[in-house]
Amino acid sequence: MSDLNDHDVLVTLVANVANLKESQDIFHREIKESLADLKTNYSVRLDAHATRFNEHEIRFNNLETANTRQNVMLTIGTSILVFLTGLMLWHIMGKPI
Repeated sequence: MSDLNDHDVLVTLVANVANLKESQDIFHREIKESLADLKTNYSVRLDAHATRFNEHEIRFNNLETANTRQNVMLTIGTSILVFLTGLMLWHIMGKPI
């Protein structure tokens, strides 16, 4: 580089800076595209996860409803059986219990 004059050095410097700017522009474009792809993939994943979460919530709600119904029916059935047993014992013994 010692045999180059100032003009040649400036031309080389301008060319290097232009190449650097071009490579930076390409890099920034690639980063933007990668971030856009990442954002799209994340939103798709989150939508899928939300859908599965909603399905599980529905299943949990159905299970809770079924358990509540089962408990109510068992309580009613037990009450009826206690009443009938008391009625039968009253009929057999002839006095209320």
